[in-house]
Amino acid sequence: MHDPVTPTEVRSALARVVASPLFQNAGRSRALLQFIIEEFVAGRADQLKEYTLGAVALGRGESFDPRTDLSAVRLSDPGRKPGKPAKSKPRDLHLGFLQ
Repeated sequence: MHDPVTPTEVRSALARVVASPLFQNAGRSRALLQFIIEEFVAGRADQLKEYTLGAVALGRGESFDPRTDLSAVRLSDPGRKPGKPAKSKPRDLHLGFLQ
């Protein structure tokens, strides 16, 4: 069994990822990833909803409406059929780090 990863280690890994060439010209994706990881580290992963991601993480503000703002991030449930409510339960987030 592995020792738990500390918040400092998670943030250090996040810094390396967002500094990579893949994220160099991807401001929105970088901001979204940073927000999601920070919320997870802070113990608020269960509060990551489509509205929060659009309004806060992507800076759309309080007037953000995920039903009408088609340019914002869409959360998907791979097992969900279009027009049907999601049936899956939230999953734990497992982070793996390459040394």
